[in-house]
Amino acid sequence: DDLHCNAVQIIGGDPDRLELAAVAAAELGLEVWFSPYPLELDPEQILTLFGDCAARAERLRRQGAEVVFVAGVELSVMNRGFLPGESPEERVGRLMSRPGRRAEAMRELGVRLNAFLRDAVATVRRHFQGRLTYASIQFEQVDWAPFDIMT
Repeated sequence: DDLHCNAVQIIGGDPDRLELAAVAAAELGLEVWFSPYPLELDPEQILTLFGDCAARAERLRRQGAEVVFVAGVELSVMNRGFLPGESPEERVGRLMSRPGRRAEAMRELGVRLNAFLRDAVATVRRHFQGRLTYASIQFEQVDWAPFDIMT
């Protein structure tokens, strides 16, 4: 009751801690948005994290909890392999630095990110049978077809 809500998004990069918090929220009757938050990982590392977390989220869902799996948050900026640059600030700076090429750069980013998200969805779906979404930045141009919820 103190939260005044019926759902909670559990965010983090440590699968054990995510699961612990998600179980506690589910025990309180809250819908859980299980949201691994990779930082500065490459795409293969992200897929490994998602597979582990998806299996944990599915265990919780099978115990009767309402669970939504969030397959990343702003992946293109917060991780390696989607945009050039060594930090989120550098990645965004490079993306926005050439106004005449910005639209093309965003389209190219959308192609790269959507190719990865197709792999991510396949990885998650192997382990998790509940609803699935992604938390995007507007310029990522996400193809929402493989997701259940647009966020």
